[in-house]
Amino acid sequence: MLKFSKVFVVLFVIAISFSSCTKTDTPESKDKKDTTNSNLIVKDSTGEKISLVYKPKVGDIFRYKVFNATAAKELSPITQDKELNTTQDITFYITEEVTEVNDNGTITFKVKYDSISVLQKISSDGKDLSQNYNSNIKDSIYAKPDYVEFNSLINNPFKMRVSPKGEIIEAYELENIHNAVYKAFGDTLSSKDKEIVKEKINSEYFKFYLQNTFQQFPDFSVAKDSVWIKTDEELLTQFPAKRILTYKVSDIKTENGSTIVTIDANLGYEILEKKIQEKGFSATLDEVNTTGTGKIIFNITKGCIVNKTTERNAAMTIGMNIGGQKAKSVQSLYIKSVIELIN
Repeated sequence: MLKFSKVFVVLFVIAISFSSCTKTDTPESKDKKDTTNSNLIVKDSTGEKISLVYKPKVGDIFRYKVFNATAAKELSPITQDKELNTTQDITFYITEEVTEVNDNGTITFKVKYDSISVLQKISSDGKDLSQNYNSNIKDSIYAKPDYVEFNSLINNPFKMRVSPKGEIIEAYELENIHNAVYKAFGDTLSSKDKEIVKEKINSEYFKFYLQNTFQQFPDFSVAKDSVWIKTDEELLTQFPAKRILTYKVSDIKTENGSTIVTIDANLGYEILEKKIQEKGFSATLDEVNTTGTGKIIFNITKGCIVNKTTERNAAMTIGMNIGGQKAKSVQSLYIKSVIELIN
């Protein structure tokens, strides 16, 4: 039976990120010279270098359109050995207003979700099921419990602190969002239920969903053709893997009085464990192929992302043994994310 799941939304957002919680940050050159946040463009004997930092002014307002699309396929006993195709498009518009920049360069934004739309489709064995959510249309889909969180975000501003290097430090002043969730349930939630809401929609929630709308930059200055690498660890389906993000400055130019930096990105994986085993169950990653590319256009002068487009493909064949019964799962995933400044 075809069925939608809010979990699919969450798994999709995990997969799209090209901005990682970094364990290593290594330049592929011997020059690791640091510059202060105010020295954005530095000239020395080796040429022109740029310190990649967010340095907007108080009062600046940035409006973004964020589009995330995914297409997944699976053929396994879980899908009754029939190909299951799932697609999902999420689009949201968000406004970020700079309210403070402190002495160390940390930026405080007032953030507001203006609208959210979600289009989901599931197909299997000649049957299709689709669902379209739009925060601007209060229909039967809007009223579903699965979308209470999204509804609560609309036009309820909160604050967010971001480091000069693009890392979200915290989100706070979330009370209006929490209250909107309570109201959606007719103010019938118990004190315990309200605490659960607060624990779920917290600072980490917004760091998780919004970090990809920023770009985390290295601590050293860069020049054209500079390359650096970020690595971290995550699960590729069930299998532990090292994610390797390689960035290269492909262009630096002046456009309409602003310095614009273009950064190309490539995503790769190193599988750390190809076999996992639990009581009565084992799985082996028999085949895997992953690719990922991205392009980030950053306005140094204004301190904002102009455009960030990333794509990722993954194809896997997994051998399983469940209580002595052998089976195979063939999976593929395509993900695209586009973050576009619209003002």
